[in-house]
Amino acid sequence: MGTAFGVCFTYWIGGAVFVWVLSYISNVHIALLQIMSMMGYGLFGPCIVLFLSTIIHTSHDHLFFYSMWAIFGGLSSLRMISIILSRTQGQSQRLLVCGVLAALHLLFLIYLHFAYHQIVEELSEVFDSKPVVQQPEAKLDDIPATKSN
Repeated sequence: MGTAFGVCFTYWIGGAVFVWVLSYISNVHIALLQIMSMMGYGLFGPCIVLFLSTIIHTSHDHLFFYSMWAIFGGLSSLRMISIILSRTQGQSQRLLVCGVLAALHLLFLIYLHFAYHQIVEELSEVFDSKPVVQQPEAKLDDIPATKSN
């Protein structure tokens, strides 16, 4: 759990600083705090995708994950891109910053899914399998007869 928090906060802060440096170089008029807010709210889409792909887990069929990735991850990326587009003057700068931002956001979601997929599969096996300790079944012949006086 701590590793997941560390990875997500590193992405949020590190990704925001990276996008801010790229925005500064590309002459995008946006502050670091605005980028951090935008990327923080942008993590809502990946949270939905990861929640749904964990709850509705299929063993090796990733079609459900990729469709949720395209819908919710794509929508949160489009929202962030629309903010960058409204603050960028040049056409080539728009393409560069928006492409890097969308790729960073969507690839991070894929990384999270496959990095923690093994844990989800192990939990799924535990909940779907038989109990670890099997209780022996008692047979009528094995029960000792009690003597009555």
